[in-house]
Amino acid sequence: MQALADAALLDTPAEQLFDDVVKLASHICETPIALISLIDDDRQWFKARVGLAATETPRDVAFCAHAILEEQLFEVQDAFMDPRFADNPLVTGEPRVRFYAGVPLAPGGGPPLGTLCAIDHVPRQLTPAQTEAMQALARQVEADIELRMAARRTAAVNDELQRAARALHETEAKTRALLAANPDGMIRVARDGTVLDRKVGRDRAILPGAERMIGERVADCFPPRLARLFMLHLERALASGGVESFEYEDTAAGAHCDKELRIVASGPDEALALIRDVTERKLAERAKDEFVATVSHELRTPLTSIRGSLGLLEHGVAGPLGGEALELVQIARHNAERLLLVINDILDLEKMSSGKLELTLRPIDPARLVATAVRAICGMAGQAGVEVGVAACVGGPVLGDEARLIQVLNNLLSNAIKFSRRGDRIDLSVGPGSDGRTRFCVRDRGPGIAPEHHARVFGRFQQVDASDSRERGGTGLGLAIVKSIVEEHGGVVGLDSAPGHGSTFWFELRAAPEPA
Repeated sequence: MQALADAALLDTPAEQLFDDVVKLASHICETPIALISLIDDDRQWFKARVGLAATETPRDVAFCAHAILEEQLFEVQDAFMDPRFADNPLVTGEPRVRFYAGVPLAPGGGPPLGTLCAIDHVPRQLTPAQTEAMQALARQVEADIELRMAARRTAAVNDELQRAARALHETEAKTRALLAANPDGMIRVARDGTVLDRKVGRDRAILPGAERMIGERVADCFPPRLARLFMLHLERALASGGVESFEYEDTAAGAHCDKELRIVASGPDEALALIRDVTERKLAERAKDEFVATVSHELRTPLTSIRGSLGLLEHGVAGPLGGEALELVQIARHNAERLLLVINDILDLEKMSSGKLELTLRPIDPARLVATAVRAICGMAGQAGVEVGVAACVGGPVLGDEARLIQVLNNLLSNAIKFSRRGDRIDLSVGPGSDGRTRFCVRDRGPGIAPEHHARVFGRFQQVDASDSRERGGTGLGLAIVKSIVEEHGGVVGLDSAPGHGSTFWFELRAAPEPA
């Protein structure tokens, strides 16, 4: 406690140096939250934070209170599986900590004052490179705190000033070494797109032409399309105070290279852009997608034959079947059909991700789309005891591929039926959307979805609740297909929901142009 008081950091305003460290830690560890936490007698207080609104939490539930007892990095890969933290309110409630990695901060080899930590909402494990980087960043924080404490103790002594200068020089040297070891290219850029500084990193090919960038505009340093994307994401990052990222193909050096550009707001009018080569990762993803598509194609042909043969047996082509034999054949045919649906969904996603999905766009009457979708789903709704009705249908023709848009509505309606109770009603409606688009809505009266899960539901193979998904069935592909098809049309998709208040899934499409 005395050492913490000597550091004079508690309840002080935010500082750029510490803010930059937590942003860099969040980027390196790829976690949404990173903190510099100081452990007081009854609380932990955050000197710097990214991804967390709170400024302090009680000490008795703090992960950092455990981390300061260690000499090296303290890592909890899955808090739910750790008896020390499974019932911790920071795990069971906000901010829903599942992964924690903290390095104790002990400036000058003295007692630990707190930690530099990274936090995620999902279980994971740091790589050796991430662990080394976190320890290096922690040493930088320790060096700065040590300088402050030394300066307070002997502020007027020349010898201490010389030590501070040497320590600062060492800190800068370590920082330069850390940047040199980092494979990413880094650009510090102003709001207007002026490049203020740049660091090439270990791989100079990441940032070609870096030596001439300082003082120039982004538009002069990158191809036109990339420059436009850069400025668009720069504006978003500065507006939100967070992180914006996108991927692009770089063929400037004559060879294909996939890169990721992440823009981190570092102040009200400037940001740090980090450029990373993701070619190997993209190649691995493409290889995986091609493998899945190949396996799916190879499975579909024999499964179609199996389903057809089971159907013939069910209808007595080889002679009448007894009760138990007929039931077994029906079960087998039903599961073959389910598996074929999954394979078709996987193939659809593969087409979308590889840009091979072909759309035939023409003006379509929304009323016809809605009527066709309701007719197609009425059998499933009847078996579930759920009513599907059209609440409203207002709007002119939209531009789209009719078969694919019916697939979108069928996926949304079948999803709503799965999560509705017998006797519930599902409303399908069409009306005006944003920016002159037409909005289609499917509203159910099911259990609803918490806001923190809204983004997840449109991901591949995503289920909000694994136990609930087992009860209701499904692979988690339907909503991912919805999102992909709508975005291929140039539209947008979204969700309005809260626990206990049902869910409204919606998508918006462009209006068809007036005939010439």
